[in-house]
Amino acid sequence: MEILGGKPAPCVGFAMGAERVLELMKEFGVKPETPDCSVYVIHAGEGTLDPAVTVAESLRDFDVSTIVHGGEASMKSQMKKADASGAEFAVIIGDTEAANGTVSVKRLRDRGEDARFARQETLPADDACDTIFSELLALETKDL
Repeated sequence: MEILGGKPAPCVGFAMGAERVLELMKEFGVKPETPDCSVYVIHAGEGTLDPAVTVAESLRDFDVSTIVHGGEASMKSQMKKADASGAEFAVIIGDTEAANGTVSVKRLRDRGEDARFARQETLPADDACDTIFSELLALETKDL
């Protein structure tokens, strides 16, 4: 402080740019933390909770880390929480999907317009788990 014209004060400082930290992480093979979950299941409330839990259990059978939204909230609020969770996919089960035995799948991370599920798609619930698992596996091998 004294050098800058202020009062003498003992102090210590340290600074490192984020770019340098990222370069060091690459150099030492340190990967950023993975998100808490890969799939976040969103549902429209009480009538859709059972199908949501069933889909989540099927995904977990594939060792896919999955969160089912707890409680009741608007779809918009749940989508915000899904995005904040770091999940790659949101599985959406509304009243229509529950009645038809389908789910809607939306990719939450930008992988380009050509990526599957860049736009929301509806799939039979029985096929969704296999498809999501395959997409996650492809991402994992691509990132290596």
